[in-house]
Order: sequence, then C-alpha cells, then structure tokens
Amino acid sequence: MLRLQQGPRDEKYLPTKPGDFADLLAKAKLFAADNPGKFLLCNQGLGNATGDAYHAGAIWFGFGMPTYVDDAGKVYFNTPEALNAAKWLVEFAKVAPKRPATTSARPISLTKRSAPGGPALGHR
Repeated sequence: MLRLQQGPRDEKYLPTKPGDFADLLAKAKLFAADNPGKFLLCNQGLGNATGDAYHAGAIWFGFGMPTYVDDAGKVYFNTPEALNAAKWLVEFAKVAPKRPATTSARPISLTKRSAPGGPALGHR
C-alpha cells in the first residue's frame, strides 16, 4: 500500500487517475518542488536502498508484472512490465525520503476517503 503523508493538502497533489503511475510521479515531483524536505508518499519499500519487494508490490504489480517468481520457477523481473516498474522506482526515489519510517507512514483521510493504495493504484 502507498500512503499519502499526513497534513493539509491541496487537491492539485492528489492522484486523480487510479493506476496511472505517470500521474502519481508527476504529483510527487510537484509536491516535492513546492514543499522542500517533505514528501507526498510514504512507503518503506520505495525510494531507498533498503526497499523490499513486499512493500513495493503495488508498483511491480501495478505495472502488470504477474508475480515475482511463478510456481515453475520462472522469474519475471526481466519482463517489459518489470523494467517499466523499475524505471519508475528509480525516478520516484528522487522525490522520496531516503529512510522512510513506518511511524511516518500514517494514512490521512481526505473528505472521508482513505488514502489511495492497494487496488486504487493497481495492486493485485
């Protein structure tokens, strides 16, 4: 799950197209430019060298990678979907905290909607 950081937020930073990672990245870049030292998204698996496959699953699967490794042992990290996800992760790391903490990844509620994540971002 990807969570928006807590605090008041202008609607211009909110993702409007579920599953559109280009839009999400553009919003994260805009937020970072307008709010130096602050980050739109928090996910302990993104934006740092200690990222992990579990927490970054919304990205890998959102780009269409079916699984990391199937039951027959086929690895999917060399597929076009995985490569596109990896490129997105590299770009996102430029506007993500270097060491996100789970305590800083608290969801916010916007007009009684939960923060986008899971299916809203294409996670399967």
